[in-house]
Amino acid sequence: MNIETLKFFKKVADVKSISKVSMESHISQSALSQMIQKLEDSIGYQLFIRSNKGVELTKIGQIVYEYTETILKTYKKMTDDLILAEQNQFKVVINSTWAISDYCLPGLLVEMKKKYPLINYELHSNRSEDIITNVEHGIADIGVIYSDYASDVLDFHHFTDEKIVLVATKDFNIPSKITIEELYKYKIIYFKNGCYNTEINETVAKLTNQINAKFEPILNLDSISAVKTSTMQGFGIAFVPYSAVKKELQEKKLKIVEVEKMNIVLKVNAISLKYHKLNNHVKKIIDFIIKYGAKVLG
Repeated sequence: MNIETLKFFKKVADVKSISKVSMESHISQSALSQMIQKLEDSIGYQLFIRSNKGVELTKIGQIVYEYTETILKTYKKMTDDLILAEQNQFKVVINSTWAISDYCLPGLLVEMKKKYPLINYELHSNRSEDIITNVEHGIADIGVIYSDYASDVLDFHHFTDEKIVLVATKDFNIPSKITIEELYKYKIIYFKNGCYNTEINETVAKLTNQINAKFEPILNLDSISAVKTSTMQGFGIAFVPYSAVKKELQEKKLKIVEVEKMNIVLKVNAISLKYHKLNNHVKKIIDFIIKYGAKVLG
């Protein structure tokens, strides 16, 4: 088993065809088939179900595919780091949930670049569970998420809080203060389940479930910007991070609707491998986030 074999395995799994990959990669079909067969022999399991229509991953093949993605990402990060080290440069890869990535981290990255100009930063948005996995496997150096999570291999550094607010357009027909029970009267725009901001849905659901209320969303959207746009167009009201609508609130394009007995505050955590396992560059960034993160983001 080697990196090139895993790359070809992933390509075949993605396009579901050995012949297509052989043509695209300028390798004979028989050579590619033998490569896949040797991989199956070395692992001891059949990875593909072969038919006239192409190939499909077996259950075992799906497991190998998931590990292959992690291995290839880790290998790429290693080769990138080696090139940068040769040039006396360094890179810190940060994964963050969409809301934090879009509205909080850019300003923090600017300040970090001023403090540590020799360190380059690479920011990617992802789901919390994928961010945790990427940090655990070394694909990302630092994750920034809302979630708390018990881990034997990760450190969680709580450095600020994010208030979740209910917003509507300034002309939307809704009082400035309502009860939780009155929420059902209004059209609510939600984040789609399984998207990158499900912590907000889950927290709202816990509070509304206390009164056994079930709210039917008018829209299920998969991004903060889509929820914001729909809210500003007057389609309904929405629970969003304060940082995502701070500008619109200041410009009076949106207003906050207070909900009695509903105060939603999510912890913002920077996560990393255990501190003693970090290289000095990642340690510097973690220390900077802990010390200045709340101030910069505030």
